[in-house]
Amino acid sequence: MTHEGRLFGVPAWLREDSDAQVTGSPKIPALHLWCMAVDLVLEIAAAFVQEDRTLESPITLGKRIAP
Repeated sequence: MTHEGRLFGVPAWLREDSDAQVTGSPKIPALHLWCMAVDLVLEIAAAFVQEDRTLESPITLGKRIAP
């Protein structure tokens, strides 16, 4: 992992991959359950969003982790 940050509002270690993909590893065990819940809410919300709009995942890259 290369950065500290937040994944759906929960502290996590993150790595920015190619094509603007972000991989995360939780700092707390509950992150997996929280991500499943947020993903479900985003899926439901996507059904009601107009076609010309997008939903952005709330992922925040923080400071870089020292090597």
